[in-house]
Amino acid sequence: PTDCLQVIQVFFPLRERATLPLVCNAFKGASPLVPSEKKQFDELVKRYGTKSLQAMLGFAAARGDADAIPLVVALGADANAAVYKRENGEMGGTCTAAYVAAKRPNWTPTDALGAVLDAPGVVDPNKGDTTSGRTPLHEACRVDAPAAVMLLLAHGADPNRPDTHGETPCMRAAWIDATAAL
Repeated sequence: PTDCLQVIQVFFPLRERATLPLVCNAFKGASPLVPSEKKQFDELVKRYGTKSLQAMLGFAAARGDADAIPLVVALGADANAAVYKRENGEMGGTCTAAYVAAKRPNWTPTDALGAVLDAPGVVDPNKGDTTSGRTPLHEACRVDAPAAVMLLLAHGADPNRPDTHGETPCMRAAWIDATAAL
């Protein structure tokens, strides 16, 4: 392989590929992190117990750590990657960070979902669990979180998008009597 990304894809396990931008900069001779970013990164490593930016994003989404999400995405985590377990944000699943954050029943506008949707780059509000086809809006309706529903709709979430069983977010809310979300 001749390209930096090709080299890393051969030698790095999938769970560590979120650090590719940092490693590529190091291969090119650039300093991967300025001192202030290095300090923030080291604090995140202590908080989450991993050096994988992608894993940090999942943990931050699951725990509601809204302050960490923009930094982790700015450092290279992919907010659209569907690699998290639904229950706890750990690596090895089929869910996006927005989906993991939307399932939090105590959601507030300053919580993780808003941070994920507002993270640097373009976050797809319709991408959630790639196995079930459910979106973050499906989950926000399920937990009856009207503020999350409104935020997702404002970011372009499709209320008529069905999951693999043909159920839309509104149908999901009605099924469980989540009247605030409707």
